[in-house]
Amino acid sequence: MLLALRQRDFALLWLGSLLSTIGDWVLFAILPFFVYQETGSPVATGLMLIAQVVPPAFFGSLAGTLVDRWDRRWTMIGCNLARAAILLILLMVPSTGWSVPVYAVAFLLSLCAQFFTPARSALIPDVVPRDALVGANSLDALIGAVTRLVAPAVGGVLLTIYGLGSVVSVDIATFLVSAVCVALIRHRPRAASVDPRPRPVVAGWRLLWMEHIDGLRQFSRHRPLIMLLAVNAAVSLSYGIGNVLLIVFVRDTLQGNAMDFGVVSSAQAVGGICAAIALGALGSRLPLNATLGVALLLVGGILFVAFGQTSVPAVVLLLGLSGAPITTTFITFQTRIQSAVSGEYRGRAFGLIGLTGSVAMFAGIGTASVATVWTGPGILLQGSAILYALMGMLVLVSRESQPLGQDRSPGITPTSPRQAHHNSGRSGIPRRG
Repeated sequence: MLLALRQRDFALLWLGSLLSTIGDWVLFAILPFFVYQETGSPVATGLMLIAQVVPPAFFGSLAGTLVDRWDRRWTMIGCNLARAAILLILLMVPSTGWSVPVYAVAFLLSLCAQFFTPARSALIPDVVPRDALVGANSLDALIGAVTRLVAPAVGGVLLTIYGLGSVVSVDIATFLVSAVCVALIRHRPRAASVDPRPRPVVAGWRLLWMEHIDGLRQFSRHRPLIMLLAVNAAVSLSYGIGNVLLIVFVRDTLQGNAMDFGVVSSAQAVGGICAAIALGALGSRLPLNATLGVALLLVGGILFVAFGQTSVPAVVLLLGLSGAPITTTFITFQTRIQSAVSGEYRGRAFGLIGLTGSVAMFAGIGTASVATVWTGPGILLQGSAILYALMGMLVLVSRESQPLGQDRSPGITPTSPRQAHHNSGRSGIPRRG
């Protein structure tokens, strides 16, 4: 990890991501509570999650295509400034009564994230050496683990003592400072090879669609990426089930209270921090696919046992242990995508990952909401754990393992806009005359 942090541009990128992630977690950890506090409606609270899931489901893949066209650094700066401006809407929310603007803010922030996240993930390999990529992704995972552990408590304190405005102000400040950090990055990526000639609006959108289809065609021929998309969908489906049923499991099965739920929710962050530090130190000495496959198997096994328990301490201990392989899964998964896909297509790849993940998570939410009527939360949660184990077996048998961060499989290679245009014409999309 230290090798990655010695790279000035990555250090700035990491600091900017850390600040914006802290702000996001502080806000979104307490927004559902704020909505429930103001409305007393579980349905109104559930709509918060839907507002965040809709943008990646409808715009995630196309946003990745635009990220591949644009300067990723300026994309991140623009997203940070836009999110800071959007948050000003929440300052108009009254202290009491129904607050419709909260939904609009959740939707718009999620929409901005569809551009920011692929741009950041695609930029990481451009600002660190290849042998430091695992350490860089470990630091990226460390951000999520630390903020998941600390931010909910910070957000709760700010909301209780100073009100929603204080939480929003902190989030705005983090986005502005993050934009400054990204602006200081010296790396200037090679401009995307897009025909600079002015085009009519319709023709421009048609060319964008052709590039989007070309990316999907390239991905469909790339077996490792198809396998990773399947893993992402299964894990997101399990995550959606857990989002709905964990609180039911703690309250009904464990007979726990709100404090117990907070401890259970934060337990995985402890193991995640340890895994991020350890994997960052080991770096490329671990085999890529074997590490990912074994981590998924461990997650499935530990969660299966955890959701069969009936005491809070046992569940907290097991979920804490599961945090290590869960974070390992994230690090190796992201490194695998970055290694397998060339820079020309990396934004589209991460956009497609966001699309499949959000659709699968939405399916998990729906499945849990309906199926829990006929069965207990523990059984469904154990079923979601089995999905992790099945994906682990799929990864282990999919192909020969390669050194972590040193994947030698043929990645997706760039296609010129002219070739993409030609390919799209062959697929039945009308070509420009």
